Amino acid sequence: MIFLLLGLSILTVTVRAPHYKGGLINWKPVDPYTNASTVQIIIYESHSWTLSRFPCDQTKIANLGRYADTSGGGSDVSIACQTSVTNCTGTGFSDFDDYNYCTDFCNIVQISSGALIKNMTLNRNTNIVVGFTGGDWATEILKTSSNTPASRWAVVTRIDLTQKYPINSSPGKFLEKQKTITDINMVRIVSVTGSLPLIRVIEGQTAIIQIPRADWDRTDDIRCRWASSTGAAGDECGDICNNLSGANLSASECTITWDAVRRPYDISRSRTTSTYVVAIMVEDFVNTASTIPMSSVPLQILIFTYQPASGACSTKPEIIGDRPNRACIGVLPGVQHSERIVASVDCAGDYINEFVTISPLYMTKTTIARVSGTSNQWYITLTWTPTTDQIGPQVFCAAPIDQKNLTGSQHCINFVVGYLAPNLVTPILVQGSASPLGTIFANQSLFSIQATGNVYRPSRNGTYIQIFNKANPSTPEWQADCGYSPDCIYTGTTVLFYVQNANWTPGAYYYILFSSGAASGNIFCSPESDPIIDPDYWNFNIWDPGVSSTLTTTTTPPTTGTVTTRPISTTIPNPNLTTTGIVITSGTTVQTTTVTTTTTTTETTTTSVTPTTTPTTTTEMAVLSAKDFEEYCKQPVAMTTVATMLVMGVVQFIAMFAFFTKLDKIFNPNRLAAKGGLINWKPVDPYTNSSSVEVIFYQAHSWTLSRLNCDQALIDSLGLYVDGSFFTGEPFIACQSSGGCSGTGFTTISQATYCTDFSTVVQISSGALITKMTLNRNTNILVGFDGSSWAIVIKDANDNPAAKWKVITRIDLTQKYPINSSPVTGSLPLIRVIEGQTAIIQIPAADWDKTDDIRCRWASSSGTAGDECGDICDNLPSANLSSSECTITWNAVRRSGDIAAPLTTSTYVVAIMVEDFVNTASTTPMSSVPLQMLIYTYQPASGACSVTPAIIGDRPNRACIGVLPGVQHVERIVAAVYCTGDYITEFITISPLYMTKTAKAAVSGTTNQWYITLTWTPTTDQIGPQVFCAAPIDQNQLTGSQHCVSFVVGYLPPNLITPIFVQGSASPLGTVFANHSLFSIQGKLSFTSFSLPNTVFMYVKATNAVYRPSRNGTYIQIFNNANSSSPEWQADCGYSSDCIYSGQTVIFLVRNANWALGATYYILFSSGAASGNIFCNPESDPITDTSYWNFNIWDPGVSSTTTTTTTPPTTGTVTTRPLSTTTPNAGLTTTGIVVTSTTTVQTTTVTTTTTTSITTTTSKI
Repeated sequence: MIFLLLGLSILTVTVRAPHYKGGLINWKPVDPYTNASTVQIIIYESHSWTLSRFPCDQTKIANLGRYADTSGGGSDVSIACQTSVTNCTGTGFSDFDDYNYCTDFCNIVQISSGALIKNMTLNRNTNIVVGFTGGDWATEILKTSSNTPASRWAVVTRIDLTQKYPINSSPGKFLEKQKTITDINMVRIVSVTGSLPLIRVIEGQTAIIQIPRADWDRTDDIRCRWASSTGAAGDECGDICNNLSGANLSASECTITWDAVRRPYDISRSRTTSTYVVAIMVEDFVNTASTIPMSSVPLQILIFTYQPASGACSTKPEIIGDRPNRACIGVLPGVQHSERIVASVDCAGDYINEFVTISPLYMTKTTIARVSGTSNQWYITLTWTPTTDQIGPQVFCAAPIDQKNLTGSQHCINFVVGYLAPNLVTPILVQGSASPLGTIFANQSLFSIQATGNVYRPSRNGTYIQIFNKANPSTPEWQADCGYSPDCIYTGTTVLFYVQNANWTPGAYYYILFSSGAASGNIFCSPESDPIIDPDYWNFNIWDPGVSSTLTTTTTPPTTGTVTTRPISTTIPNPNLTTTGIVITSGTTVQTTTVTTTTTTTETTTTSVTPTTTPTTTTEMAVLSAKDFEEYCKQPVAMTTVATMLVMGVVQFIAMFAFFTKLDKIFNPNRLAAKGGLINWKPVDPYTNSSSVEVIFYQAHSWTLSRLNCDQALIDSLGLYVDGSFFTGEPFIACQSSGGCSGTGFTTISQATYCTDFSTVVQISSGALITKMTLNRNTNILVGFDGSSWAIVIKDANDNPAAKWKVITRIDLTQKYPINSSPVTGSLPLIRVIEGQTAIIQIPAADWDKTDDIRCRWASSSGTAGDECGDICDNLPSANLSSSECTITWNAVRRSGDIAAPLTTSTYVVAIMVEDFVNTASTTPMSSVPLQMLIYTYQPASGACSVTPAIIGDRPNRACIGVLPGVQHVERIVAAVYCTGDYITEFITISPLYMTKTAKAAVSGTTNQWYITLTWTPTTDQIGPQVFCAAPIDQNQLTGSQHCVSFVVGYLPPNLITPIFVQGSASPLGTVFANHSLFSIQGKLSFTSFSLPNTVFMYVKATNAVYRPSRNGTYIQIFNNANSSSPEWQADCGYSSDCIYSGQTVIFLVRNANWALGATYYILFSSGAASGNIFCNPESDPITDTSYWNFNIWDPGVSSTTTTTTTPPTTGTVTTRPLSTTTPNAGLTTTGIVVTSTTTVQTTTVTTTTTTSITTTTSKI
């Protein structure tokens, strides 16, 4: 089916002056797969007029202002039934004459254009001709048959809804509104075409005018023909049929070739210009042999031939970017999209004065501006947020006009709304998306790069991959046009390209660029990847063995270079290995950006002996009397008494100060606050070669709620969250290195955090803060948060109130490449466990680099970061910490001191360090982060349930969810209680910064479930992993286990695509045999299928490459509709070999399949049934909708010519048109069940509903 941007439809309008300059009409059923008796369609119209009659400007376009004939021509456009050709009575069609909205205008050529989208419900049996007819073309347009002004126009289309399944569409730009975005590449859609309303060509030159055309179904054959006065829709062109004399139209290429001449009549009147009308019909056929079009659309445009003005440049201006002519771009509805249109002039002093354009509805354009840094380039910027009514193809065209009115060629772009092209993934070291990076050998010939989706060869030429030597950026050293070159290879999500006879220059630096569309999708016009024009995007350099020396310095470019990295397969860094595997010969020092200096220190110890002579002295003894002795002793005794009193006074003061300080710590509520926290950090760019590194610090701390009060309003408003009674400046992150942090760039972070969570039940609040700081590249320091006065319930190892806390981490930026980031962890600030039970506490811990080995250990008073825990080291007696699983196992008991008090509860502190290692054999951590939290042991209240409440959804514990920065994400946390009358009173939580939570509410339709809703729009500073944890508390303060979810900001997981008929994403759909052994997807996918006896293979296509889940409990389940309480089949894809992951396809195998005859089944998926492959394996969304994927089993025992066929809502036995035949085959259903002869095909509800099929059956399913 074909699509037209500029066609003209048949309508009737009263006009008072010449003004019309062309237009179009398209139509599309909203749901081509409906079986209803009525069909909703979308009609699109676009028309162009003389600007003075229909004035327009950018303000009117932006505001959707009134766009009408100012001379009194009425409503101006009326789409009407063409009663001379057809009868519209009973079809539901009614004429309409709504005002259009202006989309474009051009002052130079005095033209404006407008468009309208209209919804209408028609009878399923409608087969009518509608359109736009009228009189008074613009004055410059003459009739074909005479040299008199043309009057009558006719632009018509046929609306035919009688095709049984699916309903055909006109050549237009509409797709089903209700289909999800991910469904689009599986839905049959019409072709698309379009053009500027007026194309200016120079007299005497050969004009080649390309009309954009393509079809959503790539197997259809698209052809163009001249409109006719006796066409299939009657009169298709009015007074201007065959108006462009001597022109040639290529049916297959849809290209007009014409030697531009003026009309003899215009020459005789000394006119320097002539204006013609081109009227064509674009049609689609089932294949190249077919002669019957499935649909057609009209296109009528003006051709204006002129002579260049005196002094005009000999070269026309042209559009040079940012996209090539006839590019195909994927965009999403509801998401703003921007593109630049850049044009250049070739003569000094010339400039672009205006662009003539035709645009989709709702697109705005800026005024013309010069491209910065150029003297001959100008641009406009397009901004567009398409609507769901515009899903499908949309066309934009433009041509530049310079100050001499010299006009460039038409330049068009196809936008495919609802589909994103597979863009290339930015290369990064070490395990990035592209290879090679860094230093390579001179004969390197194979290069590869990953894309965001499956890639295919471009559908047009001019799609280059180019490699440039940085010393000569003007000319590529190698290039391939991937439109046809066999050196470009496309497989899955990978683009490979081969450089034959590679011989790169030793020591040289290279970069790689990609044209728009170097990687393409495979629907409609093959939506193109974005162009890569940044010379720093992908770099490599060539090893030069001739300059290897212990005295030579290697200087690296900003993003590449000879770098010493950590091999994954060894236990310690290997300085002899670069990222690309070049081994350095012995005796050579690997250098990056510094010269190695060897310093030798000689230490000499000298011992000197000096002889000493001791003289002999004779002393005369004096005799002292008793009185004299008494007198001599008075003074020393007095002095000693005074000294003793002074010393005792000081001692007493210190003792009393310590005593009262201890009492203050015990009893002063203003000094009882701290309840744990964490710190982590990451470099903004771990691949920087700069001498300074920007680092992001994240800190989170918990406190007594009465000291640092918080509520949801404070969280929502990011209000002031401080302890006003005592330490308003805390918390702070300060230097903890014994040698100080001078010269590193680090300064103390002393700033109030923002509250993120609070719990009134456990009297705790938590806050967090993100801080950026630029540090020296050689920084290797300890920083952290230390202080005193834990909450009073916290005791040290001697059962005394704990005072000192210390949360500390090491920042080490000295790794040459890449700079390491700390691991990510998190936990609730307080975990409540029942005394006497064995508590198993899982701590979320992972690393963005999946190859790193993550381990947990207890914090120590003499750890690698010095004192890591203050007064609370080893605070949880007899607990066991699994290093590899980061899981604490502990038999919950009270402290002996608490028992003696007596107290019914005890509170402990867990202080652990989470560290990452290069591999499992390594003993030297690359980094570590602290985590300190409270463990509270208690006895259940009288009457409490014997089963603790539990979080049951919507995501499983330790799920991994991909989210995008700047995009709002919503999740539900659902908890259940298990005793009658119990209910959830609160959730204790720990959240990422900026996340908000609703008040708890009961789950509709349940009596034992409650939920909160999380809403979060992460920032770019939060790219990477973020942790959320929660635990439910019931009315008896019985508390469930901690339940944590990891969010991966900046990555979306591969979600499953909703199955649809006929060429949908999943198979089977509809009716299958009970012994059917092979189920295959009905899309254009690359997979190998095979079958085993009594075995079923099922396929479902995902939005990106899929991998096996990293955890168990990720189920695919098949239920019989008659028994939804338990699955008839299931597989845990975390380990089951019956789940197979290949490219974008999930395959699951049902062994010994034996489905019940006549039964209907549905398929469900747990969260994470399909997973990504970074960090914690971001999971696909759960599928819990029982109508998502259905199939039913054929029962031959109930086949009858009088039985009613009843189909489930989204499935059924349907008659389709196989693409390999020229006419519909009524004997074939979507699942291949052949129908017997003699009876009529029935599809829904009643035996009297029939099709016009030749061979038929009635089956009860």
